[in-house]
Amino acid sequence: MATPNIIARSISSSEYSSTSTLSLKAPSLAPSSISTADTAPVENVSATSSAADLEAAKVKQQKPQLPPKRNGKWFRNLRHIVFTAYRRLFSVVFAANLIAVIVLASTNRIIGTQNIQHLAIAVSANLFVATAIRQEYIINIVFRTCWLVPLSAPLSIRRTLAKCYEYGGVHSGAAMSGTLWFLLLACNVYRSFAIKELDSVPIVITTSILLSTFALIITFAHPRIRTAMHDVFERTHRWAGWTASAVFWVEIIMLVWELHGRPEGAAFMKALAQQPSFWLLFLTTCHAFHPWLRLRRWTFEHERLSSHAIKLTFDRPIHNFSGINLSKSPLKEWHPFATFPRDDGKQGGSLIISNAGDFTSDVINNPQKQYWVKGLPRHGPMSMAQVFRSVVFVTTGSGIGPCLTFLADGSRRQPVRILWSTPSPMVTFGEKMCNTVKSIDPNAMIIDTRKDGRPNLPEMAYQLYMEAGAEAVFVLSNAKLTKRVKYAMESRGIPAYGPIFDS
Repeated sequence: MATPNIIARSISSSEYSSTSTLSLKAPSLAPSSISTADTAPVENVSATSSAADLEAAKVKQQKPQLPPKRNGKWFRNLRHIVFTAYRRLFSVVFAANLIAVIVLASTNRIIGTQNIQHLAIAVSANLFVATAIRQEYIINIVFRTCWLVPLSAPLSIRRTLAKCYEYGGVHSGAAMSGTLWFLLLACNVYRSFAIKELDSVPIVITTSILLSTFALIITFAHPRIRTAMHDVFERTHRWAGWTASAVFWVEIIMLVWELHGRPEGAAFMKALAQQPSFWLLFLTTCHAFHPWLRLRRWTFEHERLSSHAIKLTFDRPIHNFSGINLSKSPLKEWHPFATFPRDDGKQGGSLIISNAGDFTSDVINNPQKQYWVKGLPRHGPMSMAQVFRSVVFVTTGSGIGPCLTFLADGSRRQPVRILWSTPSPMVTFGEKMCNTVKSIDPNAMIIDTRKDGRPNLPEMAYQLYMEAGAEAVFVLSNAKLTKRVKYAMESRGIPAYGPIFDS
């Protein structure tokens, strides 16, 4: 990748109004007297310059170099690629379930008709955890609890807590464990039916339906399939999940009835109320429907920034560092967007949508006054920047919008540096947006990739990190580039954070 001349090329005065403060310059890396139009700045040094001056100019123009990566390749890749925080959380949940299996197996409580209810409890508990950890109010509690860590706390503690946004590992770990528990339950049901200990064809049918439904959900939730067929994944997850909940209700009720001698009336209700699986499934169902109780149509004002981006503004009250889900068809698809404070200081917020698919393209070209919003606004990864004394934000394109959820917050006290790489920032996002970025960081490195090509973001991020004496780097770009910059930082011992694209 080509590194832009003098790191961040200044845009000529003809591209900005005379009142704009948006001259783009590299912080302290290039001499201010060198023209940005020069393609070989060192050659323009006066012939009377001494050899020492020439050498100094060359040093200042050198491309920033990343230090060597830490540890060996195998350990490094295991630490930062294989065993990410997401996968470590998955492993903790899965290991806890594995221990439970070993304990039950050692006490002969796995195989046998009499053990079906034990397995139903394990299934219900895992499904509850998988559902609850995705609820906005629980996510917000997790984030706000982590925000409480003081800046005086050791960096090792703060950098660990800042990974709380990878809570999806708990969701997938519990969902996978619950499915495997149900596989054990199904084996017991089929065995009991075969040896005539359980004489219920309906239970066999519901068990088979649930097995198929869980298999369908897990198949489309696989990372590669989910990425390639995201809309199908989203609809399958929603509709198959609801189907599984309904069928599991039927299964639990029939199992209690069969395994307790087919009681009737008050005796049956008492037997049902004594089952932990009944109450766990009740809580799971409540959590599944809770976000839909807050389904509302919000009114938005729209400002078309360009053919590639649009800004939506709303007047509903919203907490700092929050994002919302938008939809035109609530039962089909939902799209999350981070919000940031309004320009005019009024109640509400704004969000930026860039062209990244059918939904976003339609919003840009055919904006509506109202969109559906579901659930509570929830906090995201960028909000964890507040647990660090100083941070660097690295973003591309419309990723600047989610970054503003933290950067534009009036209560923010931490110094920040911004590296924003995007095609034609003035044309795509407008002068107002560029001015906002420059007001936050007067020395922001705004790179016009149309003119300067794509920069080496890891090297430039490292340069800003060192110059600012920052404690962490936050990255928001596409999945591939986000992972690349995060790995480049983390493999050198620098705390780095960014979305994990797990949904």
